[in-house]
Amino acid sequence: MLNSIRHRVCHDLLQGRVLTRSSIRSVENAQRPRPDLSKAQNIVRCYASPSTEAAAATQGITLKRSTDTYLTTNVKDLLSLDNRVVVITGGGRGIGLALAFAVAEAGAKVAIIDAADQPHEHYYRLESICSMVKYYQSDVTAYEKLQTTFASIASDFGRMDGL
Repeated sequence: MLNSIRHRVCHDLLQGRVLTRSSIRSVENAQRPRPDLSKAQNIVRCYASPSTEAAAATQGITLKRSTDTYLTTNVKDLLSLDNRVVVITGGGRGIGLALAFAVAEAGAKVAIIDAADQPHEHYYRLESICSMVKYYQSDVTAYEKLQTTFASIASDFGRMDGL
């Protein structure tokens, strides 16, 4: 059954369909127009049956069979936080600061909230490895002050992707 679902998913990708759980179940009954594949990538990596490969070949698309993607996928790309904004409470020192270093190394921009007036001295090392890091002095138990802090973070970074 799993191979059947993979076959349908690849088939739908070639047809340009957007997949949901219900559309996977009803893919054989769906009638949608064919997309313009002239701008599509010429190589699609997925699980494909010979009939799907033949259909793809007629449209100039080469399918590569891949049953070992876990061996060829770069984990760093899968877990990358490039250009994501992560807010860390309690990040002025200790475990929170260590977490800030971790997400910064994964490519994130870091907003640190802490009750202390000044961060630990290691915070300044973080500034040298992170593309954008900012320290906000705030109390997470004071709701109004925290709202103001989050408004400042949204203004400075443009968005928040993780807390």
